[in-house]
Amino acid sequence: MSYTSAPLLISAPGKVILFGEHAVVHGKVNACNHTCVRGSRLNYHAQSATFSMSLSVRGIKLQRLSSFSIQTAIAASLGLRSYLFLQARDDEIIQLTLPDVGLDKTWSASTLPGPLPYVPEDPKSKRINGDRCCSNISWTFGRNPFCGPTNSYLDGIHPLELPSTTKSTLETMINLPSGSQTAGEQAALAFLYLYLCLYRTTAPAGLTICVRSMVPVSAGLGSSASYSVCIATALLIHFGHISPSIVHDAAEGKHTETINTWAYKAEQVLHGNPSGIDNAVSTFGGAKLYVKGQGFTTLSGFSSLRFLLTNTKVPRSTKLLVAGVGDKKSSYPSIMDPILDAIQGVSDECKDVFQAHEQKLVDRKALLEKIQDLIDLNHWLLGAIGVSHPSLEKVREVTAQFGLRTKLTGAGGGGCAVTLIRDDVDPDTVAKAITILNSFGFDCFETSVGGPGIGVTSVGAGTSSLVTAEGMRWATREELEAVSGWRFF
Repeated sequence: MSYTSAPLLISAPGKVILFGEHAVVHGKVNACNHTCVRGSRLNYHAQSATFSMSLSVRGIKLQRLSSFSIQTAIAASLGLRSYLFLQARDDEIIQLTLPDVGLDKTWSASTLPGPLPYVPEDPKSKRINGDRCCSNISWTFGRNPFCGPTNSYLDGIHPLELPSTTKSTLETMINLPSGSQTAGEQAALAFLYLYLCLYRTTAPAGLTICVRSMVPVSAGLGSSASYSVCIATALLIHFGHISPSIVHDAAEGKHTETINTWAYKAEQVLHGNPSGIDNAVSTFGGAKLYVKGQGFTTLSGFSSLRFLLTNTKVPRSTKLLVAGVGDKKSSYPSIMDPILDAIQGVSDECKDVFQAHEQKLVDRKALLEKIQDLIDLNHWLLGAIGVSHPSLEKVREVTAQFGLRTKLTGAGGGGCAVTLIRDDVDPDTVAKAITILNSFGFDCFETSVGGPGIGVTSVGAGTSSLVTAEGMRWATREELEAVSGWRFF
């Protein structure tokens, strides 16, 4: 495959957890046999006996067959996205600009630790062709033992297990101080790691990349995964591992597994041991069912919903919130276990109603009414385990004045809340709610949930001046969405 010399725009969505927070971390998992690849699609092969459950959805009796009971969270793609501008250069300069986290770095490809491409040690054989870093590896996806889109070799290697000299060189290039790293420095390290692995001599060493995030950073909305998917897609295209024709055949869903695998590698650099759900939602779009430590599968029948996303900007520690729920569960299991099971029940009901809608057993209005009820129930249950916050209750109070239902999303304790916007809610009502929420210092974003994953478009001669490395610095969400030619996976 050949690289593309034409500039490209690439975009990927953030994510929001709709239902199942905390239960998926602390809940029970019944035994079943299933196979998956971390950060990739999950295929279930249940061997336990099936059972039948009858339930009512707005008065309509449904029959559900289930072969196992597992604790799941439901996550969906956000209409808020990250946008990446990519252009090949005639020199060997590598430029990475991330305006939203204050990073602007320029390197020479000749200063990168070599030889390139970097190929990590096989954890079993310890060497590939006798060398730790091999420059003569054939980088044909699906054939090379390191590059296959979902192979166990790549899955078993952590990116941060770099040779000490390689890691030291990269840290020096990024000017990493001792101690904690900023978001920009971590993002630069993830980018350089993918660059080293995906490098090919048949493509220009130099490139210019500018990434804008319209996903609020450090808000639990998958901004890092959105970034990871963008840089993985850009480097795979630039170095010819994915054909430039992806711009024209994106609708066929080609290459998504490969992109998802490399995006997960970037997420590992950023977070150490991520679940893989964020990059999966960002890559594939739509809604996913996630089981801790076991992977994900697509939520059948899910249709796009409109939400008002409110960022309270109240800082919180996911680690401490999760630990606090764990402590309560240990101290009061007879109380906490039923609550966590009830949260799982909310996820189950959500799955059922979307499947019923897909089968035309419930209409759109009944679907939204059901989702509204589940939003209230999920939030009350999360409040009962101690992860709400006065700021989140204020968002619920304000939106309730306009007949809207709101719940916290993610770990809670501040952070973000999501408010369902039914199809019959007029824009003026939403605008009034936003005005009041803004008066409390909250940031609001009206967006869709469950839309497409990766998007790609080529930048032609007649494209707006904003679609340049410099123009991207100031481009707005509306301007980037309006660029013509987007093709989504």
